[in-house]
Amino acid sequence: IRLPAALALSGDGDAEVDDILSAAGITLRADQWLVRLGLRLALESAKEGDSDWAPYVRSLPGAFNCNPIYYKDTDLRFLKSTWLAERVFERRDIVDALVDAGADKLSGRGITAADVRWGCAAATSRTIPPSGADLSAALPLLPLVDLANHESGQPSCELRADAETGDVVLVACVDMAAGAAATVNYGAMGAAERLLRYGFLDEEDDADFVAAPFDGASLDVAHALGEPKPVASGIHLGALPEDLIPALPPPRIDEPGELAPFQVEVLTALGLLGPAVGGGAPPPLLRFHGDAIDGRLLAALRVLYASGEDELEGLSLEDLQSTDRVLDETLEEQVRQTAVGWAMLVSGSLADSALTAGYGGGVGRTDSHMVIGGRATATGAMSTNARIAARFRQSQMRLGVAALRHAKSTLLYAMPLESVFTSWTQEGEEGLDEDEDSIPGVDMKELAMLENDPLAAFVSGPDMGMDPMPPKRGRTPSAPADPLSDLNE
Repeated sequence: IRLPAALALSGDGDAEVDDILSAAGITLRADQWLVRLGLRLALESAKEGDSDWAPYVRSLPGAFNCNPIYYKDTDLRFLKSTWLAERVFERRDIVDALVDAGADKLSGRGITAADVRWGCAAATSRTIPPSGADLSAALPLLPLVDLANHESGQPSCELRADAETGDVVLVACVDMAAGAAATVNYGAMGAAERLLRYGFLDEEDDADFVAAPFDGASLDVAHALGEPKPVASGIHLGALPEDLIPALPPPRIDEPGELAPFQVEVLTALGLLGPAVGGGAPPPLLRFHGDAIDGRLLAALRVLYASGEDELEGLSLEDLQSTDRVLDETLEEQVRQTAVGWAMLVSGSLADSALTAGYGGGVGRTDSHMVIGGRATATGAMSTNARIAARFRQSQMRLGVAALRHAKSTLLYAMPLESVFTSWTQEGEEGLDEDEDSIPGVDMKELAMLENDPLAAFVSGPDMGMDPMPPKRGRTPSAPADPLSDLNE
């Protein structure tokens, strides 16, 4: 099916849309193109039979209740997604401001706030990106073609853009029998953006990810979460390992004056800083998959922790995004600890906590309890949108935990048990006083436990971030023939 470019409905370059926005004194950012398109759709709907797109407009649903723009605030809280909630509130505020400031222009055309909100929801729900398109770029509405549903696995069709003509073509990828559904992939986007755009979840999408903003606050928290535990939380014989010495926090990325020119250059090249970021636009998002970590995060942290440009000499952007160790060992550990701290922040922010007190769950009732019980208020059943929101957050929580596990297993370096125990005890023996059975600064009871249970040295190793393992009750600690044989137990 070929849709000529002239039949695509776009919000860009429309004189009426520009006139109303200008009269209202509203300037939209490039990433707010859906508001322009929604306003254009509301204008075409108000023209009724006089619109060239009247048959298409009449074919659209009269309501999009599953779009988050229509969520009640009590339903939005189930999302537990600051990014998603902020986008919803921002869109609502723009619509309200547009209607208030441009009341004369809109009311004269018989357009209300509800009409503009419907237009935005319809534009959000019905825009489908062609294969390989930039998902952040403005898209038009594609009559007829936009009836194709989403399928993440093996869709029956593909939507392609003709670079020469500007037409959009729906092409069958498999043999299709009469009556078979034409499906396409709406694009590789996270569950949060898919819910915001289309109002549904795709829990079978293997490419799903948890998105986290790259901003100063997140960086500070990730640095703090990734720092090694204090010395008192583990057993350390002799000198403190260098990788347990707290690192200075990286410079604030939301205060460009603190960044060196080389840091600004690399962060801009990564799309994490520069003209595209700022000006009220939401911060760029990092992607945490269950089996992959966003290389831009590793590159950004390496650049931010570097004390000078010379430390990055000879490294390309691709090298900086690698999970391999490409820098000095101490600096590399700082990078990796903060990256894991970021994954901890992502998974922790999705934890199932008792946020729903006062909404029928009672004190101590979690979102999961309410989903199981089917309650959102003391008197009524959980709404459809609340269920979707709770399912979204729970699926994101599972993915966040998987991302954390992957980050820890991929990025953290575990020193072999034998080398840990041997090096630490050797350091202790070198400081042993011949006249006194002691080591300066070392608790000899702890040393005795190490001698009886080498596993204790492993679990308190410098990179494991775990507390010492106490002996089990009812048995005398003894060193196994193979130090690793008791690890699972």
